[in-house]
Amino acid sequence: MNRKNDKIGGQAIVLLVGALIAFVVLLLFIEDVLSPFIAFAAIFLFLWPIRHLPLVKYVLGVVSILFFIWFFIETRGVLTPFLLSLILAYLFNPLVSRLEKYRFPRWLSSLMILLLVLSVVTTLMVFLLPEFVTQLGDLVDLSVKYSKIASGWIESEGIRFLTENLKIDYEKVQEFVLNQVPGKIQDIFQSLFKTALDVTTALSRLVSQILNLVLVPILFFYLLKDFERIKGWIKEIMPRSSAAKIVHYIKEIDRVLGGFFRGQLIVCTLVGILTTGLLMLFGVRYALILGLIAGVLNIIPLVGLFITLGIGILIGLLSPSPLIACIKIVVIIEAIQILEGNILTPHIVGDRVGLHPAWVLFSIFIFAHFWGFLGLLIAVPTAAILRIFVADGLLFYRNRNAPQAAGEGPPP
Repeated sequence: MNRKNDKIGGQAIVLLVGALIAFVVLLLFIEDVLSPFIAFAAIFLFLWPIRHLPLVKYVLGVVSILFFIWFFIETRGVLTPFLLSLILAYLFNPLVSRLEKYRFPRWLSSLMILLLVLSVVTTLMVFLLPEFVTQLGDLVDLSVKYSKIASGWIESEGIRFLTENLKIDYEKVQEFVLNQVPGKIQDIFQSLFKTALDVTTALSRLVSQILNLVLVPILFFYLLKDFERIKGWIKEIMPRSSAAKIVHYIKEIDRVLGGFFRGQLIVCTLVGILTTGLLMLFGVRYALILGLIAGVLNIIPLVGLFITLGIGILIGLLSPSPLIACIKIVVIIEAIQILEGNILTPHIVGDRVGLHPAWVLFSIFIFAHFWGFLGLLIAVPTAAILRIFVADGLLFYRNRNAPQAAGEGPPP
């Protein structure tokens, strides 16, 4: 019997190798008309008859993952409204489920939430966006003006101060200042605010396109209304042999992602409102810009705080009373950070992520290195999801090897 199985397995491997060789030869002849769709279909056509082999299962799995990654990248413009609607439905689904407990029909709850979201977005666009653009334009003009003033001061009084009080060679300082400092200062300000303008322009275009698309609110409504049905359909198509484990992972991921993003959405909104309000109350200029920056970057632990403080100090230096403005900005941002870290986040988000601060920073820098600003945003939740699979794998490894290592039965 074993010889027969070995013979069948050997024939399958020969068939697999022959199919791959034929496939490569075919690709060489049709390379001009080749597309990932054709390649994907051809691979499945060749490998489907021997899909029972473990190696073929892995090959089909890897090919499927690569194909869907390519498909997502190629169709990201078309899929954006669908993904955005699905994310919104996922975030607001618990609220609809809670309203259902109070005997609200699900379609009515979904409609109420849709109207609320549209009202909030419209209000922000009408009242806050024009003021934000105005403040940003003034800030850019002011930065260019002050960079020239700072360069002139350094070339005159600044050099004299350094050479007379710090005993530094005048000629070297003068050469460095005249050749390096003015350009560096102007480059820093221009790079900072050019990036801010680019981000603002991109965001405004994105928001305007989304608002102009009737598809997004319609999809959001229907996905939110039928979200529980969609979850039930996904459970039905799962393989019965691994359904329990898949459901376990989905629940854990939902606990981490849902709790983190829903909680952070609330916390970031409160931080942005508090920062803007307090800065305006104490007469700090460009309070709306700083408040928006503080709110958005609050989702990035530690790094977001340092970036906000750095931008705040730069803005403070452009104020009529730089020292007083910088003190106000630093004190307000730090006070709100203490409030957020000790009261808001523990009560609203809780310990959903469960990562050590060192791992949080490690994940932030790694993800930022590969994916830039997007990596900063997704670093913490992605690391938390990976932690679920790593912890489960380690537990399985320990349980499997504990009896052999101890020389006795499985642990109690």
